[in-house]
Amino acid sequence: MNKITVIRHSQLEDPFSDYDKLNYNQLEGLALGTIQPNISEVSKHLINKSKLITKNFELILHSKSPRSIQTAKLIAQQNSFPVILIENDLLNEITFSISDLITEEEYLALGLNPLRKRFYQAISAGSTKMEALDSIYSRLEDLAKDLSLLEYKNILLISHGFFMRYIYYYFKHLSTAKKLKKFELQTLINLSTKRYDYLGGFTFNSSCIKN
Repeated sequence: MNKITVIRHSQLEDPFSDYDKLNYNQLEGLALGTIQPNISEVSKHLINKSKLITKNFELILHSKSPRSIQTAKLIAQQNSFPVILIENDLLNEITFSISDLITEEEYLALGLNPLRKRFYQAISAGSTKMEALDSIYSRLEDLAKDLSLLEYKNILLISHGFFMRYIYYYFKHLSTAKKLKKFELQTLINLSTKRYDYLGGFTFNSSCIKN
């Protein structure tokens, strides 16, 4: 049985370390993927503090973003034995345009508060300007297939905040997700934000994939 840990990448370099302090154009660049910041210089300390290096991962799968790659390399460097790093596009963040969800005026007045809810509402409603729900579901099915074929006992996945919520929902509610092929909107909105902080995450066993 494989133990699979999923985390968000490490803290970003300034000014991107705190999304609440970004201007509208910076936030838009992050959402579209046209801005690809590096991780912060304090990431090594944060990784040590998180105790990720004590978990002795055998394999790290990471998205294609520089911040995920850099996080994977830092964790691998501090691992007590060699670890294999593999880029997996299934772990990429869901890209979107901030302007499709919130105006600059709303953002200045309300900050990020409405954004997350509108993001999941737009995907659930089938917005043509977002990655389709069927595409997200297919990604998760392919990820589950990839993981089911791996023989490693201790695996780390490094992804991003929005997509991680779908990963969590899919693997923690696998029977419901498979039967209904959908994600309950309110459940996604209500998922704890703390779990998706920098280097935050969750763990599940491969037994839930193969059942």
